[in-house]
Amino acid sequence: MPGYVYIMRRKRKDRHGKVTFQRQYKIGISKKVDRRHRTINRAVSGGAQLVTSKFFLYPERIEKRLHQIFADSRHNLKRAGKGAGKTEWFYLSIVELVLLRLWLGWFYVRISVAIVFVAGLVYFNLG
Repeated sequence: MPGYVYIMRRKRKDRHGKVTFQRQYKIGISKKVDRRHRTINRAVSGGAQLVTSKFFLYPERIEKRLHQIFADSRHNLKRAGKGAGKTEWFYLSIVELVLLRLWLGWFYVRISVAIVFVAGLVYFNLG
């Protein structure tokens, strides 16, 4: 089913009340990213920031593959409320985050090119 693959970053406040960003990232899927962001923002202490999201026809496949790629970095989020997706959080370095964003773009371009190619074949074969 069509939807979005998103990346969110966990926020925290230090003892002075200043917002700091952790290396904790959530890789997930949703049909409505804004609503999902609000849910996670309420469920995680300190909140979360949406880093990026991309639309896919089969987001489950992309999410599953990304979870496999970053399996060694996976961790369960402790003390998270209902709806936080406690098992889909990852400790990512800056390099891993850049790779993740590149892969999301690559999956997006690859699938888009395939759709245009198939649409062209259908058009020229039917036309």
